[in-house]
Amino acid sequence: MSVQSLWERQGRVLIPPGDHAWWSGKAQVPTVMIVNERRWRMFFAARSTSNRGHTVSVDIDPEAGMQIIDEHFEPVAPFGEPGAFDCDGLGVTCILNDRDRTLAYYTGLKLAQDGTYRFSVGALEGTGDGFRRVRDEPVLASGPFDPYSVATPHVRLIGGTYHMWYSSTRFWRLDVEPHPEPCYNIKHAVSGDGLHWTASETPAIDFAGDHEGGITRPWVSIGRSGHEMWYCTRGRYDPHKPRQRAYRIGYATSGDGLVWTRRDDAHTFVNPPQPGDWDAEMQCYASVVETPDQSYMFYCGNGYGQTGIGYATRVRLDAP
Repeated sequence: MSVQSLWERQGRVLIPPGDHAWWSGKAQVPTVMIVNERRWRMFFAARSTSNRGHTVSVDIDPEAGMQIIDEHFEPVAPFGEPGAFDCDGLGVTCILNDRDRTLAYYTGLKLAQDGTYRFSVGALEGTGDGFRRVRDEPVLASGPFDPYSVATPHVRLIGGTYHMWYSSTRFWRLDVEPHPEPCYNIKHAVSGDGLHWTASETPAIDFAGDHEGGITRPWVSIGRSGHEMWYCTRGRYDPHKPRQRAYRIGYATSGDGLVWTRRDDAHTFVNPPQPGDWDAEMQCYASVVETPDQSYMFYCGNGYGQTGIGYATRVRLDAP
């Protein structure tokens, strides 16, 4: 039997507050770090009223239905200096426990005057009581094979080599109103130290056709049956088909982490959202936490996280 991505929705973990001083209401890219068996720290990007993303966190108890037991709404790191690659936003999407250090990889945002923007990948290092920048420059930025932006990194250390899967903006549709539309897919890079990266020329997950406009937030798991990747995918903007831009979670498998087979239809919820549910219109920015007994998927709901973050548990019909 081929591996299937079957999940049971368990409900919301976090609902954005409506009266926060700077948090406007979206909670995006949940990323979980296990502190101990009764305390998991869920980092996420909280969008400000000026549409900038700060990374904050909550502590949740996996033994109590992911109940929030503590809140940490001070950003884990400030934005970069004016003009820096991360001067307008900072969203952590991967926490890597690397031997004697903890690295947090993030997307840095820099806005442009013409309505476009540029993403680059930065890195923070754990200090015991917080995080600090590894350096002021990005660890991965646009280059010969990534002409515009790189974002939403996910990093695994495999056999002494660091592997990063990330989204890469391939082109902009500048004629789209009211804002230009970026179109992005998934790429792969390798590194010997986790900080200096060599990007591949070809996509890891490419567009399925001209109808697809964005593939982002990759998350890779490695099991006995090979590699699995989850990501979210949307269609291109069409004023006559607004629902086409709603993200859905996609799925792919690979024997080596380099060549992937898209199997989006193999991912499903056994209890799918019903009309009016917090995640009926959109499921996006998923990440996965694996324990010896269960796998947990954290994901965002309608409006790119406007309705909050929820989780699901895996239904095992196979043994990856």
